Amino acid sequence: MKRHYRWKALEGAGLEHLTLETNALGARANGVVMGERGGQPYAFSYQVQVDERWRTRRVDIQSLDEGPSLSIEADGEGHWYQREGGAPLPLLTGCIDVDFAATPFSNALPLRRYPWQPGEVREFSMAYIAVPDLQLSAVPQRYRCLAPARRFLYDALFRDFQAELGVDDDGIVVSYPGLFQRLA
Repeated sequence: MKRHYRWKALEGAGLEHLTLETNALGARANGVVMGERGGQPYAFSYQVQVDERWRTRRVDIQSLDEGPSLSIEADGEGHWYQREGGAPLPLLTGCIDVDFAATPFSNALPLRRYPWQPGEVREFSMAYIAVPDLQLSAVPQRYRCLAPARRFLYDALFRDFQAELGVDDDGIVVSYPGLFQRLA
């Protein structure tokens, strides 16, 4: 199944177009994001591949200008490697999901992997990719289910940030107050 999503940034200028292809073996997300962070403009194309359990297996990010690029892969068990040369990335050990700061799509990864009950809370260690420099770090995040397949409270435990996310039946963000809004 192939679906298309678009978001606009609510802070500064920014847009995203995402094509998500799913099948019995997993999913592949192909996106283009343009925006600015801290007054610095960015534009990237990216691809995220997940397995059938929605564990991140591969991430490729390419600047659309002369900026940085990133290509990493994971075994689905919390071990990450550079795609070129296979060098391990011990900083990301234990991370199953990726959080690419430029897109609300990243939030779907932990949300889709589990069945959720109202009030249920889960914490995740995420392979965080900052923009515009694509610096990697492992960061703790927490999700609280407010209404299954509809609303989640997201806490970025590595900084003082919280947002109530509205999602669709597939766990894809519809509203991300202050940051993103999905377009019809």
